[in-house]
Amino acid sequence: MIEFRRMLELQPDNIHVRHQMRRLTSVMVPFWHIPMLNDIRRNDAFERAICKAVEKEGPDARILDIGTGSGLLSMMAARAGARSLAGPIYSPVGKTWAMSSTERRTVVTRLVENLRPLADYAGERGITLALEPLNRFETSFMNTAEQVMEVVDRVSSPALGVLLDTFHMNIEERDPAAAIRACGSHLAHFHACGCDRGAPGGDQISWPKIAAALRVARYEGPIVIESFTIENQAIARAAAIWRPLAPTQDSIAIDGLKFLRALLS
Repeated sequence: MIEFRRMLELQPDNIHVRHQMRRLTSVMVPFWHIPMLNDIRRNDAFERAICKAVEKEGPDARILDIGTGSGLLSMMAARAGARSLAGPIYSPVGKTWAMSSTERRTVVTRLVENLRPLADYAGERGITLALEPLNRFETSFMNTAEQVMEVVDRVSSPALGVLLDTFHMNIEERDPAAAIRACGSHLAHFHACGCDRGAPGGDQISWPKIAAALRVARYEGPIVIESFTIENQAIARAAAIWRPLAPTQDSIAIDGLKFLRALLS
């Protein structure tokens, strides 16, 4: 695709190149993205909400693009003025497929090639992108810090970093603290969630080791409690939340914040 774009820059009226690009796009973009990208009412609502959030938070606003696979929300957030875009922006959440080692190398190379111009574009505008590895039940592509760091190292852009989430690390990493240290200065965003995806604290995660690893990595960015409750049924279904994880929605924030302040003070 990159080669065809370069050819089109040199020969903008070449109908054969345009035809081949349309064919490639139809193969590369999953069919269910097409109606989503053209759902003007839905997308306008997303953009209004993002603009409102960015306006409220100011220049330090951060937007999580949670796995549509199209980067649509990321583009809206960048246009609205967000400075950081984080999430699994490499594949739709829930998409899983088996790959041989050869196939994986091909797919990773394709991801690297497509992320380079995106990272350049983001860097020129002072925006940081952060790739988030998810657990095996939500993606088969990027599950560990090591896998994400391969991509980050190959793209080699200061505008591309990593988002780590303790919920996913608890499933995929043999040593979550070591995963944090491995990301080091590339760590751009962090989610602190309980092993059951509830508030952090009172669970089996070794939080003192997590805190120590964040200090070793010299991480000073946001620490976000990305937990969910069953009250929001759409998100609950997407995140497989089938039972109450806290007495109220507010208690997740109140209890989690109290725990994190004590842990990190």
